[in-house]
Amino acid sequence: EGVASFDDWSVDSIVVDWVDESMSGEEAERFVGGNTRLKKLAVRGESMEWNAGSTALKWFDGLCAGVARNRSITHLSFRECSLTNEALATTIATLAPFLELNANLCRLEIVGCNIGDETTRLLASALSRRDEKSSLHRIILDANNIGDDSGHDLVNALRGYENLEEFSLGDNEIGQRSCVALSGLLSSPSTKLKELNIENNQIDNDCIAHLTNALVTNSVLSELNLSFSCRITQAGWKTFASCLQSP
Repeated sequence: EGVASFDDWSVDSIVVDWVDESMSGEEAERFVGGNTRLKKLAVRGESMEWNAGSTALKWFDGLCAGVARNRSITHLSFRECSLTNEALATTIATLAPFLELNANLCRLEIVGCNIGDETTRLLASALSRRDEKSSLHRIILDANNIGDDSGHDLVNALRGYENLEEFSLGDNEIGQRSCVALSGLLSSPSTKLKELNIENNQIDNDCIAHLTNALVTNSVLSELNLSFSCRITQAGWKTFASCLQSP
């Protein structure tokens, strides 16, 4: 954990929060792409420089190329990797084979990376084509500037993910269209979703109405985070409370 070092092929967990000039993207690609023991890979990018041509960006490009070939990682986490929109789109396109073909992936976290709508749609497309949907249990996509339309596409891409237990879209810009899609997810008789976080979005009374319709018949969800939903009025909360009172 700490500075990236890919010398020990026996490790099964790597957490990187700093990249120095001695690290090359080629080394990262070779290590991650060829390592069959690696289970967790996390990049915490808040202390890295992400401007064009930076050491971190060159290293990250190589790392993602390696991830694309890896089929052993169960937990992939990128946090505060402040890439440009173009670089982010390239990253998700590069990772598409990993997202589609790695049957061992259980947890996917992309947090605080500001992926935006175009990259969210690329992510949704990759997830919709995933071969082994049953392995993915947790998807965390907080603070990524995901809008309502792309959020709708993303949620619809999760149809068939019957073992998904936690889904987080906190601190984004989703609204009514995304909530319609979430309602469909929650209404599925095969859903196993236990935790849903949509705090600090554009959730209003209409959104609450869609969610309430699904929750009336849902007995699986145990945690719903609606914090900082300032657009919901007293009438909206009354609608929501009615489903809590249902037998």
